[in-house]
Amino acid sequence: MTRVVHLALVAISTIGLGACASTPDAPMDTGDLITQRGDEISDYGHAWSAGQADVAAGQKMVNKGSKRLDSAQKQLADARAALSKAEAKVQSAEADRTMGQRLISEGKSKMLRAEEDYSVTASGPTATVTVIPE
Repeated sequence: MTRVVHLALVAISTIGLGACASTPDAPMDTGDLITQRGDEISDYGHAWSAGQADVAAGQKMVNKGSKRLDSAQKQLADARAALSKAEAKVQSAEADRTMGQRLISEGKSKMLRAEEDYSVTASGPTATVTVIPE
């Protein structure tokens, strides 16, 4: 229930109780009327003060929210930059791994060819050294 509605109910019940307490034959005197009017004005003042307190509390929340929003946006930007760097590192690592796998394959091929070439040479005639006399 809002404060305005609450204050209206309090004012209505106060006026209603005041009307029940007085007798229909006895009209309210000036003092009673001034008191009644003062109570009504006081209720408006309390409602206005409560509204003012709500505005102040709301402004504090807006300020705090704005600061938190700025901080969170900075953290998000930093996280995006870190993610971009990490993705670049992943791509570089994948490229290195692919290049390494290619070098392994090429190296095994070279080794196999060298073994084949050696087996051809090893199965050929033996090398002899001829010494020429002087």
